[in-house]
Amino acid sequence: MSKKVKIIGSIVAGVLLLGIIAMIVVTVILNRLQSEPTYESLLSAARTEMEQHNYESAIREYDSAIEHMPDTMTSSEIEVYLELIDAYLALGGTGNAEGYYQKVLAFIDDGVTVSDELYDEICTDYATLLQDTNDAATLKVLAEKAEERIPGFYERYFEKEIEKKEADESIIFGSFEDGARYTDDTKTEVEFGWYPRTKVDADTVEDITFNSSHLAEKDGVVYYEYIKDDDTSEYFIVEKLCWEVLTPLTYDEYSNCTFLYAKEAIDSMPFNYVYGDYAWADSDLREFLNGEFIEMAFSENDTEQIAVFKYTPSVNPIADIPYMGADCEDKVSIMSYLQISVNCFAGYDIGFPYVAENRLRELTDYAISRGALTNGEDRYAKYWLSTSGASTMQTMYVYHDGVGSPMGDIVSANGYAAVPMIIVVTDYISEP
Repeated sequence: MSKKVKIIGSIVAGVLLLGIIAMIVVTVILNRLQSEPTYESLLSAARTEMEQHNYESAIREYDSAIEHMPDTMTSSEIEVYLELIDAYLALGGTGNAEGYYQKVLAFIDDGVTVSDELYDEICTDYATLLQDTNDAATLKVLAEKAEERIPGFYERYFEKEIEKKEADESIIFGSFEDGARYTDDTKTEVEFGWYPRTKVDADTVEDITFNSSHLAEKDGVVYYEYIKDDDTSEYFIVEKLCWEVLTPLTYDEYSNCTFLYAKEAIDSMPFNYVYGDYAWADSDLREFLNGEFIEMAFSENDTEQIAVFKYTPSVNPIADIPYMGADCEDKVSIMSYLQISVNCFAGYDIGFPYVAENRLRELTDYAISRGALTNGEDRYAKYWLSTSGASTMQTMYVYHDGVGSPMGDIVSANGYAAVPMIIVVTDYISEP
């Protein structure tokens, strides 16, 4: 055989070998392609495992099927994807579920359009999973994001965080609208001064910040925060005080003034905090009304128009007490035994032991919160008078039904209200 023939033979053999190798490579590739699992094949396998009650295998197949979902989705494909997640969770799988939900939400962020209803369903299911796994931090992030599209979603899982305004320190007692005004043409009532009155719930003031005076304003309404002894707070609307115009049967020296008596029992405290011999001139109640109360209720201009009342202790008709207290001068006082039952004011000349409707005073919410006791639904007060009772350790009062108590109660007793009386320069009161 010639050398040329041998060369040709070698070439042919080489070509055949290369062809065989190529065929083997192609066969391997085709086999691998045919055996590479697809989303459809994995989903079919998972369903088969489910039908055969092979749940652990079904979880693995569902897990693989989810992993093989396409990188982009349509709205309808997302719904199928959610069904897969539901099935996965129903079978007890949780390990990868959070990532699956995040994948769905990422698709939506990238522009896949889904209805608000479906979006709500996705976020709710995801939130349930996060609750089950105690992942509060991720739940909070999810809730804040979902709230942007589904109002109220955040409050399903967390208390709403209220953004409060900065406290306004310019709102202080004594800074409200001043002046006195008759309420109508009968001129039997006057609005004058401001004081906490009607209670509101905490939700009403949840978005406002109270200043150092415990005051805040919202939508034209001023609120007062009353901090109780147990450090809890209650909230009240600061409202106009309403006064009854008294008709004096004496007091000629005040001919240019008008006597005003509060229409309601507006506050509550003991006559004196410490038990002992305390007449009106020495009492904590007198100090409060002529100090803290007058500063809270009236502006400086208002206070200047309140006349000074020269108080002389009235005698208790049934108790022989050598000392009834000293004379004093007050801008704010309370009725004495004589003023509320003898010939001092028209309509208040009814005997002390008798029921008198004009002596009835209803308690405000604020007075009740401050400790005043009610008589039930009528909310009538029992309130202090300035006259000593059986001794200077006791003080007269008017009971819930308007009957007076000559013997009185101990000066440090709780549950009694304050009904203030003032004298205002008549010309300061404007027409209705």
